[in-house]
Amino acid sequence: MKRSSGKRTVFVALVSILMVAGAFGLAHANSSVKSQFLSHYGLASSSPLNTCNTCHTSPPIVNPYGQALLNNGFDVADSTTWDPAFVAAETTDSDGDGFTNLVEINAGFFPGDATSHPVATASTPSILWRNAATGANKVWLMSGTTRTGTANLPAMAKAWTMVGAADFNNDGTPDILWRNATTGANRVWFMGGVDGSTRTGTAVLPAMAAAWTMVGAADLDGDGAPDILWRNAATGANRVWLMSGITRTSTANLPAMAAAWTMVGAE
Repeated sequence: MKRSSGKRTVFVALVSILMVAGAFGLAHANSSVKSQFLSHYGLASSSPLNTCNTCHTSPPIVNPYGQALLNNGFDVADSTTWDPAFVAAETTDSDGDGFTNLVEINAGFFPGDATSHPVATASTPSILWRNAATGANKVWLMSGTTRTGTANLPAMAKAWTMVGAADFNNDGTPDILWRNATTGANRVWFMGGVDGSTRTGTAVLPAMAAAWTMVGAADLDGDGAPDILWRNAATGANRVWLMSGITRTSTANLPAMAAAWTMVGAE
C-alpha cells in the first residue's frame, strides 16, 4: 500500500509539472527567438535585452512580459506567431511601472521587470518649424523656454502642410502629421531616436477631399489614441476621424459652425 501510494504521488507530481510547463508555453528563449526579437526592434546583439530574462523570471517560468506574449498568441514552436505577438503586446504596460512595453524595449529596459524602466522626466515639448517656400523642416529641442539644440528633419514637398504632432504608435515620441490639400493625401512620420528628431518610418492615412482642412490631433474619445479633427470652411461642417494608431476605425460628425469661424485646435 505504501509503495502504491508513493507511485501515485510521484505520478501526480510529474503530471503537475508537465501541466505547469505546458501552461507557460513559452519555452526557454532559444537563439532563434532572441534573434527574431532583436531583429524586430532593430537591437544590436550587445543589447541588454538579448537574454532569456526579457521574457522569463527563471526559465521556463515567464515574467509579465512573457505572459503578455502568450496572451497574444505566441507559440515558441511556430515562428509565424512571434512578430504578431511582439506587436500586440507593445501597448501594454506588462510590469505596471508606468511605461509601455514598447517604450521600455526602445530604451533598452526590461518590459517584464518593474524595477527596470526609464527615468520618468517632465515632458518638454519641442518646437517644429516648416519652410513652406523650400520644403525644409527643423525642430528646436527645448528645456522649458531654453533652446538646447536644433535638428534638421527630412524635407517635404512644398504641397504638404505640417499639421501637428501626436504619438500615433504609442512609443512615447510624438509623430508628425502631414496633409496635402492639393491631392487630399495624408501621412504620418513616425519619429524616434534619442531626442525624437529621427524619422523612423512613414504611414499613409486615408485620403480626404481637398475642401477639408486637417486641423490637428487629440484623443477625443478617451481611448488613449489621438484622433484627427477636420473642418470644411466652405460648408461649416466639422468631423472627427476616430483612430486606433494609424487605422481609422470610424468617423463622427460634429455640430456645424458658420464659415466665418476658424477651428484652431483641440485640447
